[in-house]
Amino acid sequence: MMNKNFAKYTIFPEIKKGKRYYYAGTTYRVKIDPSNSGKIRGSGKSKVITEKIYLGTASDVLNKLFNAKKSPQKNTFQRIWPAYGYLEAC
Repeated sequence: MMNKNFAKYTIFPEIKKGKRYYYAGTTYRVKIDPSNSGKIRGSGKSKVITEKIYLGTASDVLNKLFNAKKSPQKNTFQRIWPAYGYLEAC
């Protein structure tokens, strides 16, 4: 089951055999018995689901970013109100 909310993914490195590889990962909880709901104590057991997606080395990630085919986008401006200030994004 792939979690499609990419805002909750974190990019992290792992070092294997002296080389650094990058992954995107997320963790979340799901109830073992779907009929149980709620977050209070005694509402049923849950298990932790961990998803990890291999991204490659730093050069692989940069190559994928810069060589990706860009789809034509309409130039629209949005106003974003993050917690730390005002931004304008297109």
